[in-house]
Order: sequence, then structure tokens, then C-alpha cells
Amino acid sequence: MNDDKYIWDWYIKQETKKWGGQLPNWLQQLNKPQQAAVLQQNSHLLVTAGPGTGKTQTMASRALYLLLAGTKPMEMVILTFSRAGKLAIERRLNQLASYAGYNGAIPDVRTFHSFCLRLLRKIALRGHWLQPGFQIIEDKVYAKEDGFFLTVPALFLERYEELLGGLDDGLSQDERLEYYPVIIHRLRAGHPTLGLCLRPETLADEGDLTLEGNLGQKVVIPESKVKLVYRNYLLAMKEENAIDFTGMVAEVLLALREKPEIIRPWVRFSHLLVDEYQDTSKAQEGIIREIAKLGTFLSVVGDDDQTIYTFNGSDVTNMLEFTQRNNRLPIRLTQTINLTSNYRSNQRIVEVSQKLIKKNQQRLVKTIQAVGKNYSAKEAVFLFEAVDLYAAADLITNEIEKLTRNNYQYSDIAVLFRKNSLAYPEGDAVFSSLRKKGLPVFLEKPRRITETLKKVQELAARYPEMSITQAINQTTGVTSAEKLRSILEAYREESLTTLSEVARSLAVLSSGAISKTDQNGVRILSIHQSKGREFPVVFILFLAEKEFPDFRAIGNDLEEERRLLYVALTRAKEKAYLYGKPSTNFNDFYQEIIRCGISPGPTQVDEK
Repeated sequence: MNDDKYIWDWYIKQETKKWGGQLPNWLQQLNKPQQAAVLQQNSHLLVTAGPGTGKTQTMASRALYLLLAGTKPMEMVILTFSRAGKLAIERRLNQLASYAGYNGAIPDVRTFHSFCLRLLRKIALRGHWLQPGFQIIEDKVYAKEDGFFLTVPALFLERYEELLGGLDDGLSQDERLEYYPVIIHRLRAGHPTLGLCLRPETLADEGDLTLEGNLGQKVVIPESKVKLVYRNYLLAMKEENAIDFTGMVAEVLLALREKPEIIRPWVRFSHLLVDEYQDTSKAQEGIIREIAKLGTFLSVVGDDDQTIYTFNGSDVTNMLEFTQRNNRLPIRLTQTINLTSNYRSNQRIVEVSQKLIKKNQQRLVKTIQAVGKNYSAKEAVFLFEAVDLYAAADLITNEIEKLTRNNYQYSDIAVLFRKNSLAYPEGDAVFSSLRKKGLPVFLEKPRRITETLKKVQELAARYPEMSITQAINQTTGVTSAEKLRSILEAYREESLTTLSEVARSLAVLSSGAISKTDQNGVRILSIHQSKGREFPVVFILFLAEKEFPDFRAIGNDLEEERRLLYVALTRAKEKAYLYGKPSTNFNDFYQEIIRCGISPGPTQVDEK
């Protein structure tokens, strides 16, 4: 059954009769597609919800409707991906329940990991290799020889020699700790290129697995070596009676497939609701499918255009193929409903973001329209050309000063950046520029000065007058040298000349003391951090060759980069500013924005 307004009208009319000829107030507040999604029965439900279309309200309303229709709270579970998402749904559901006069219990709202952890504790009593009282393996920070940090499951560090020490793979200890945990995580979670591998036995004894390193280089590891480490790691977890975060999902899926008798009593739901469905991995999707095989109705909400976590296992095909995959379930019928009314952004922002995202091939066809608040759409999206990141930062500071002279508060404004680099994050450039002007600013999750940056400070203390150019020319080594050069190059581009100047800049940025007044300042955060949030004014940087889109992005990866830009644009309610410079590269987002109908603004900083 397809998304069809005539079907909606008929369905809503039938439901209205059940309510005595008039829908209750809490349902009347929804638009027709939202009502249709809430009231749908006797089929699976796919709700595609673009930015600002009210997906949380719709999800909570559907849960309340199912409760009022007779579904017991214990027969329903709502899954999401973050604690923030869980709290948002719980808060909205409790508000709706109070408004509707519902005094009963509400269903469980859980993150995927919390849901799986609860199931593991149940089946640990029923014959699973995990025993009651099992531990969760925490991640530990490991400092490499070049001064940079890795986050590694503790078991890899504590039992390194046993797990990795005897390999003849040609890799150093640092490289093994960097690559093997990542590749095993991706195999167990499911990865677009590596696939899903829940058991090491399914890996070949010959052949290679290719992983992308932090610097974009291709790392090739023999499958036989991965198979060996994978097997040893699982044995070590069994000996320790411990499980890591990826394993929480992987082991639940394995139990559903191989030992259903020990887990099925705990997953017999009449309804399973999933928020942010575009973020599901292959393993998470596998759990959903296994539960649906028991006759559970699925209601999933998401936006395939906002799939931006494929590096962590998210698979956009889970949404794209939802209906087709349901054809293999006991309940085959699927209702698809598109929420297309954007209540957040003005029409111009919606127009530009739609023109941009329609260039992607891997997406469900839909058209979002701005409705509701009458934001001025005349001047809403601005494109500025800047010679480099630091010129862009000054332009942004200049524009922010203008905005605050026109009734905008600093807390209304967010600066979003693509790269969360270990060297010199883009956010730091804006942070520094705003500070120079004395403007309040809040850098979310302030950057930790790494050991390599500390080495810059130490070098500056010994040779304060050494030029940055000299320091660059004197760097030696391989990995550390490349990282160090990138840091120094960034400062040189900022027009600093000596190491002592670099040290002073680092001291300001690493002070860590953010005053209380800055909590109400301009927000600086990555695009990934901004997902699910909104701001009256958004600044986006830096659209340039090798920067945004990332230099490693090709094919489907380029589509994800475009989805990132789409997410950034759609965080804005009233104004969106983009900064960058044109290039000859075919993958040029600056030129794409121009083709969306935006003309570049002035490049100079207005000092008036």
C-alpha cells in the first residue's frame, strides 16, 4: 500500500467514527499524514520524516494511540539511538498521555544497546556463554609513539601479546591496535563494504580485507590474520565473562538466529517502534527482522537523506529496502507515509537543501515544503567565498556582529564544521576569531590538546624564534611528521611566523576555562553533533577541494558527504551562511550550491 492522500482520508474517516465523530484534541493537532501514521493498523509502517516534520511528535502519538487501542505496555517497545533521543520520546509521550487523560504505564523506551544489554542479562541465565554477573568491556585511551591517541577496547591492551603479539602481518604494535579492533568492530556491526560477519569461521583463510586509515590511505590486512585475532578476542571475552558494546548487538542477533529457545520469551512484542531508522546497522536491522518474524508489527521512522553515520555501521539500504524485505515476513503488508511539511525552516532554506539532496541517487523520492512560521524567505541562504579557512572565520565573525546588532542573540547562532581533525579543527579558527573580537563563544566538547601539539609547545619553549617554515622542513619520521606538518601548516596559513606565536595561540585554545557567560554564546560544533538540533542562524564551513567533501569521498561516500551538507543546511530556521572557495575538482560542493541558485557574496571583511 502506497502513500496516498485518498487512502489517508478514508482511513482517518473510519477512525474518526470510532471516536464518536471527532478525533480527540491531541490528534487534531497533527496534520493529515501525521494522523494517518498514528492511526495506521494491521500492517507494518514506514514513515519517512524530513527535517522539521515532527517525527518525535508522530512517534510518541502513535505509541499513545496503540496504548489507547488496547496494546499492553509490555507488548510494545520503542528503540532509538541515543539517550537524548530516548529522553525526548519519553518526555513527549508523557506529555501526550497527560493531555489525553491516559493514566496507565507507558512502554519501554530504550537505546539499542540498552535493549540488547537487558536481553543478554536474561539469556545469561538460560544457557548463553555469558554467565550472570558478566562485565562490560570499557574503552581505554592508548597513546601511540607519535603522540596521538587511540580509543581501544581494554581487552586488546590488557592481553595484547596473547591476541596480537605473534602476528607476522608486517604491522607495528601501534598499527595493530589501530586497525584490528576497528575491522573486527565493523565486521560484527555490519559494514557497507566489509559486510556482516558474526563468527570468525565465516572469514576466508585466503584473501584480504581493506580498511581506510585516518589519513585516507588504504590498509590491506589478510583475512587469515583478522580471523585469528577475531577468534582469539572472542575466546578472551568468554574467559573474562565480558562483552564489548558491539558484542551486545552481535550476541543478541546470534542468539535469535541460533538459540531462539533461550531468547524468544523476551522478544514477543505485538509492536516494535524504531526511531532514526536510517541509523540502523546491518546487525541492528538483523535483530529487528528476527523479532518481526514472530509476528510483530514494525513501525519505523527516519530520513534516508540524513544517513551520516556509515563509518559506524549505518546502512541506508535498511530504509530503502524496508518494504521489499517485509515481503519475506509473516505480516507482509506495509504502509508508507511521507511527512513532508517542514515546520522549522523558511521556504528558501528548504528549496536550496532540496535541490542539493536530489542530486543523490540512493534515496527515497520525496519533496519537502516549508509551512507554518512565516519566516522571510527573500534573504535566507548566503554563500561567501574565502581564500582560506581563516579568512572565512573572520567573515563569520563580521556577520555575527551584524546579526547581533539586529536583534539576534549569540545563543541563536551556530557554526558547523565538517572536519573534527586531530591537528587543527576548523572550529578552532572560528573560536579564535570570535575571541579576538571579545564575542561570547561556546565550543562544544572543546578540543583536547594532543601529545603532538604539546610537542609543538615544548619545541617553542626551546626555540622560540624558530620559524614555522624551519620547523616544517626539519620534521622527520613518517606518521608523526605528517601530522606535525599539518598542524604547523595550519598555523602558517593563519599568518603566524614563529613557534612562540604558535605556543601562545595553543595556550589560549587549551586553557579550557569557559566562563558561564559563554554558555549563552555562539555555539561551535561539528555537523554530526548538530543532528537533531535547530538554530535560528547557522554558519557552515568549509566548502573547498579536499575539505568538504572530504578528499576520500567517492561514489556512495560522496552521497554521504552531500547528506552531511543537507543536515547542516536544515539545522537553520531563518538564515544559513556557507563559506568556501571554488575549485576545479568535479566533486565541488561550492559550485553545487551555486547551481542551486545561490550567488557568492563579498569576500572582504567589512570593518564598519
